[in-house]
Amino acid sequence: MNWMTSEAIMVLSFLLPGFLASKAFRTLTRHSKPDAFGWLVEALAFTAVIHAIMSVPWFADLVPHLYVLCATLLALAFAVLAAWLAQRDLFNWLRRLRITAETSHPSEWYAAFWQNTDCYVVLHLRDDRRLFGWPYEWPGDSANGHFLMHEAEWLIDDHQVSMEGVEAILVPASDVGMVEFVKARGTPMSTKG
Repeated sequence: MNWMTSEAIMVLSFLLPGFLASKAFRTLTRHSKPDAFGWLVEALAFTAVIHAIMSVPWFADLVPHLYVLCATLLALAFAVLAAWLAQRDLFNWLRRLRITAETSHPSEWYAAFWQNTDCYVVLHLRDDRRLFGWPYEWPGDSANGHFLMHEAEWLIDDHQVSMEGVEAILVPASDVGMVEFVKARGTPMSTKG
């Protein structure tokens, strides 16, 4: 069977923008990667939207090679827009209307860090130590990845013990039992106990 027929090429060129948009969206967001079937459905949904836009008469009159190029560029632009909307939870008006209780963030963990980007944190480690600092980077979920902490200080009882000469410290998320968000740079509240 010859897969490189003109019909197969047309089907691939039709589906390519949707698969490209799906891959770009997943690359730009922290949303979990779907299984093969979920990815196919998502790609087909992107394909439907992209080709609905491309059915506007101006696009439809383009020669086939420009049509594919425009569909590909539109797919990338649409993926960036979808990622931007998902990251910023711009559909929160649906929660206010009580249509849904869900956010567009991939998890409560991610939403908490997104809403507190101006905060220092106290990492409560599983061995009862506490680390205060600025989370320069944080993991997408509570079980995997690392925190990259700047301006890090150990909290021992009610005292902050600075780490002289340490630029940053990398802490595995699996070592963290709880995260406390602190608005000001001053001494964090003592929460040990």
